[in-house]
Amino acid sequence: MTSMTTAPSTPMAWQGDAAFRQHRTFCGLALPLSAPMGSLWSREAGGMSITMDNTGTATSGEILPLPAGRILRLLLLYIFTTALHSGNAAVEIGLDARSVALSLGLKATPLRLRELGEQLECLIAARLRITEGKGAPLSVLDARRSGNRDPSSGWRPVLHLNKRFLASLQQGAVALDRDVVAALAGSAMALDAYAWLAATLPEVSTDRPVLVTWAELQQRFGQDALPGAVAFRAAFSKSLKAVQAACTALRFMISQDGVELQGAAALAAAPAIEPAVPTGSEPELNTIPADPPTSTATASPSNSETLSRADKSAMVATAVLASAATIEAMVPEARPQSMLNPIQASAAPDMTHEIKPILGRERGSDRIRLAPALTGLRLSVWLRRGGADTSATLEVTPGAEYNPARRSLLILEPMILQVTGSLRPHELEQIAAWASANAELIQDYWDGSTTSVSNITGRVRPVSTTSW
Repeated sequence: MTSMTTAPSTPMAWQGDAAFRQHRTFCGLALPLSAPMGSLWSREAGGMSITMDNTGTATSGEILPLPAGRILRLLLLYIFTTALHSGNAAVEIGLDARSVALSLGLKATPLRLRELGEQLECLIAARLRITEGKGAPLSVLDARRSGNRDPSSGWRPVLHLNKRFLASLQQGAVALDRDVVAALAGSAMALDAYAWLAATLPEVSTDRPVLVTWAELQQRFGQDALPGAVAFRAAFSKSLKAVQAACTALRFMISQDGVELQGAAALAAAPAIEPAVPTGSEPELNTIPADPPTSTATASPSNSETLSRADKSAMVATAVLASAATIEAMVPEARPQSMLNPIQASAAPDMTHEIKPILGRERGSDRIRLAPALTGLRLSVWLRRGGADTSATLEVTPGAEYNPARRSLLILEPMILQVTGSLRPHELEQIAAWASANAELIQDYWDGSTTSVSNITGRVRPVSTTSW
């Protein structure tokens, strides 16, 4: 492995590898979606178990929460893949959080980098152990050697895996296609479902399907946030459909009784790991995909003929994940029972006589309005605050007042998708062009990097709609 001291803040040398590697236990059992209450968490099923307890504290003396969520899963994939490529229990993870983000294909926004750092500290502070069969518990990290902090940044550039755990990882790591991980990276449960299928399907005969019941799946992958069997089944089914869209070679069926595994996993014959040679910067996880999804959402046109299968899989999987429950999580305010077509609801206003200011904030909200005089569009654009855990969204309305019943909601990644509303194709095309030109500004306001309303007007890039 290339020394990170010679390439700060760059992707790891193995970034050209087509697969991440995961320990089989973390494929069979899910880690928590959100930080558990208390200082002890455990899960046991199928002859395996995972336990976490918290004995560590932050530098301030505050007890840290247990690690959880999608960033934890991606971080473990990163650590394990790096360790397998180096063959060393001392894992060089990079000089800063930015290098980790680049290797994972994540956007290096301030909130994302902070979350990576926080999850890493929580992981180091916790005692994470696995058990397989009748074997003794294995600690994932070597508690005696947590790695020294960089005095200038507080980052730990080297972690130490437990040598017995590394040996177990080397004996049976599960390969996960990086394109599929990229498509599912926005959902911890979808990542869990994919890891489980990738580990299990190679062992299933194609002529003798295996049924895994919902009760067993809930024991393996259920979360405290989904206590009921009906809620778990709905959430896990949604995640399985996203996996199916992202990786069509995985053969399984969702039924009333459970999930029927039919064999033929796409990564059953993944190549053995060899030290990789740096090949440059990796495309972002949220690569712009190609064709519109077969769902109620509509997408902006793009150069679909030049896009890869992985790009299309990412788009379809994201469209599946961006269903009603997912959108409600991204947009906390209640959605109206019916959505009116903004154009049918009222005639388009005369934008040449705009009375409202070109930029204003909705009272009592983090939502701000960009007027047509500022954007070049004939609709009002509304930016809003979100966070690093969710994809940025955009709202448009036909008038200067924000009305939920007349808004159109669009998700921006992996492509412009209309989730609610009834924009006409040419309107969606115009908004997509504007959003592409202002993607950095939209993301900065969404994750809080841009806090001053006064500097937004200078950053907005208008588009000309005369060609439409």
